[in-house]
Amino acid sequence: MKKKLLAYSLGALCVGAIAYPAWKMIKEKLAYDKDYQKQLTSLVKAVEIKRWKTRTDILSWRINASIPEDIEYEVWDEQYEIPRILFKARKSGDFYYHLYSMGIDGKDVKLVATREDFGSDIWPLGYFTRPNRSPDGRYIISTSNDKSFGCTLYDIDKRKGHSFASGRCFVESWTDDGRVAIININAETALLTLKSKELKYIKYIYSQDFDDANNIFF
Repeated sequence: MKKKLLAYSLGALCVGAIAYPAWKMIKEKLAYDKDYQKQLTSLVKAVEIKRWKTRTDILSWRINASIPEDIEYEVWDEQYEIPRILFKARKSGDFYYHLYSMGIDGKDVKLVATREDFGSDIWPLGYFTRPNRSPDGRYIISTSNDKSFGCTLYDIDKRKGHSFASGRCFVESWTDDGRVAIININAETALLTLKSKELKYIKYIYSQDFDDANNIFF
């Protein structure tokens, strides 16, 4: 009986010795996840359009990155381990800005488009005119400038830009299949089909049920 009690005691001690570090690790992981979730929640709330009152309400942070001399073009369908962001920059002495992408950690910088590739100046003025990438990662829509403001659809695979409208524009949303972009062009809403590059304004498609003065449906 004593031997059994001793064996049980030793067994409990062994389990306790293993369980304590494991529980500590799990507890620390849970604490980390809670902190991560809290930050993620704050970020999501910050980028909800309805919560924006002024430009200063938009959450932002600084990321330091260096552009390598022998930079490679981004492959649009490559599988990356961490999310990537777009940014424009120009090297010392260059007149034009180029479009780049990098991981959110500031590493693995890739060239997305030069000014020549894009076909015009890349002109992301503020949130509502900056480049927006299609869900599959292949296309970018952005306000551009070539003597005057315009809207450009850039194909990363072909490295070629296509100007589809004049004025400033931004992407309001994408269809679920990612084939059509819902775009605001000079305060008017339009549908841009990526493959055909066909642009149709909502007010002409649904003219009977559209309030042109307020850019909304009845």
